[in-house]
Amino acid sequence: MDDGFVRVTTLIEMHGAGAEGVGEDVTYEAEDHDRLQEAGAVHDLTRVRTLGDLGDLLDDLDLFPAPPGMEAFRDYRRWAFESAGLDLALRQAGTSLAEALGVVPRAVRFVASMRFPEPPDAERLLRSRPSWTRRRTGTTTSSTWSPAPAPSASWT
Repeated sequence: MDDGFVRVTTLIEMHGAGAEGVGEDVTYEAEDHDRLQEAGAVHDLTRVRTLGDLGDLLDDLDLFPAPPGMEAFRDYRRWAFESAGLDLALRQAGTSLAEALGVVPRAVRFVASMRFPEPPDAERLLRSRPSWTRRRTGTTTSSTWSPAPAPSASWT
């Protein structure tokens, strides 16, 4: 990225009964990831037997070794632990989320957010053409963008 922003994530792994579950912490501040990784696995999750147990335990834990860059990051990190727990439970049960919920999987839509440099560069959007077959794009402007119409791109 042209503005020096580097996207950092941390994978949260949980193990049990020969299976592994993984969740992803998408907290935006690299320092929050660094502190978590430096602290290591400091929380005892060995007594957790159900997702409800995990949720109850997470209610009582501070998952940040130091205050996070934003309070919303607490939710992001909790979701990473919950995702790892759910993934582990599904793998231990030998099932998928769709099977567990009794639903038929369908195609999903993904959103990929990216920052634009100031001033914005529409060519960056055009160069980032996704590789899947049905695509749509949109833009969110910043207050520094001119009122001129933004270029649009659509790939099908």
